[in-house]
Amino acid sequence: MLSIEGNWLAVGMGFLILAILPFIRAIMVYAMPLFYWCIGKKFPMNAKELKICWYSGQVRGVIAFALCLQIPKENAGDFIVTVTLVIVMFSTVVGAMMLKTFAKCIGMEEAPDEEED
Repeated sequence: MLSIEGNWLAVGMGFLILAILPFIRAIMVYAMPLFYWCIGKKFPMNAKELKICWYSGQVRGVIAFALCLQIPKENAGDFIVTVTLVIVMFSTVVGAMMLKTFAKCIGMEEAPDEEED
C-alpha cells in the first residue's frame, strides 16, 4: 500500500528535485540553440517556443511512476516510489494548471479557432 507516512525524507527529496528540475531542464532545452548559435546558424524555434518547451518538459508523468513500481522493495523501493509520486503528482497538477497562465505571461497568443465551412 502506498503511503507517505514515515517517509518524510522521501517527500523532502521529491521537493528538492522539483526545485532543481527547472535549472536542469533549462540547460537541456537551451543547449541546442547555443550549439546552432556557435556554428552560425539560425535555430528554427523562437524564444517563446523554447520557453514553452522548457516549461512543459518539467511536467513528469505516470510512466515514471509505473517504472518505479518495477523496482524491487529490497532496493529502497518505498523511498523511490514516494519520491517519484511526489514529483509526478505535484508537477502534473500544478504544471498542467499553470501552463496557460505561463503562456500568457511570456506573450504567446492562442491559435485562432478554425471555422468550418
